[in-house]
Amino acid sequence: MATPPDPELQHRIDRYLSDPVRPAFHAGRTYEDEPAALRDQLTDCFTHNGGPGPIDGSTPTHGDLRGIISPHIDFARGGTAYAWAYRELVRRTDADLFVVFGTSHEPMSELFSVSRKDFQTPLGIVPTDREFIDRMASHWASSVAGRLIDPLGNEMAHWTEHSIEFQAVFLQHLLAEKRPLRIVPILVASLSEFYTGGKLPDESLEVQAFLAGLRHAASGHSGNVCYIAGADLGHIGREFGDPWPVDDRRLAQQTADDRTLLELACDGDSSGVFRHVADQADRRRICGLAPIYMMLQAMGPTRGKLLDYGQAVAPDGSACVSFAGVAYSAPPKRPCRGNLH
Repeated sequence: MATPPDPELQHRIDRYLSDPVRPAFHAGRTYEDEPAALRDQLTDCFTHNGGPGPIDGSTPTHGDLRGIISPHIDFARGGTAYAWAYRELVRRTDADLFVVFGTSHEPMSELFSVSRKDFQTPLGIVPTDREFIDRMASHWASSVAGRLIDPLGNEMAHWTEHSIEFQAVFLQHLLAEKRPLRIVPILVASLSEFYTGGKLPDESLEVQAFLAGLRHAASGHSGNVCYIAGADLGHIGREFGDPWPVDDRRLAQQTADDRTLLELACDGDSSGVFRHVADQADRRRICGLAPIYMMLQAMGPTRGKLLDYGQAVAPDGSACVSFAGVAYSAPPKRPCRGNLH
């Protein structure tokens, strides 16, 4: 006999689905939920050792930024990498729309899930551009290989997901008082199904249809569009299933592997990024592969610059999560350079 649904849980689900605003699920859990304390926490990401320093109140000096890779690890561990990426965003784009790709840490029935909900933060609400999303939806193919696809489905994947929520918090903190802004929140599922299939994700009809819709909507947008990938890199150590503890040798190997991946990403080589991970059967668990890949596809030709790299290592050596901040310019001008530290 099937277990009856929990009435309280069902009530919470129904309330979430009917609300046009997505609550700030992780406020008070992984970051401060009181506005003044949160602003202090985010400011500290910039002024802490290794950060880029405080951001002044000047307007963008030029608009050549196309996108950024930002972490989605918590602010306490990845704060300086967030700060380096978002400093470039504040200084180098006057975009009013931010297409945010995030990793879906929960399974989804589709590769993509686009939410039409506004995102609540302790600092205010970040509105979602529903007109942009509707233009995307109107351009999507109605089916792929005879199967109906629904990128507007899987809304529940957004409920507790942090990879986009953390980006919304930074955007609200840095830009809401300076300019109108909207987001397009897109969760991307794992690309593991393509590892053994012998083809790249963009050869998939589903991916092609999605990207065509996104590009169509972006081409019709009257303002400027900037792209964000909320993406961590490797996850190694016993906590993630490896039989060994994280030591200096493992950290050096992880750094070298991440350097290769980031160089490919800075070159705008989405195929190279995917093949690098697929050839290793994703043994380092690059949970940001999907948003990075899709952002590179969406942006078109760009050149990235590595701004910051970090590794969050558990004190007992049981785990390491790596992450980076990268800024993308268009048109491409010079090779990616950066110091891993």
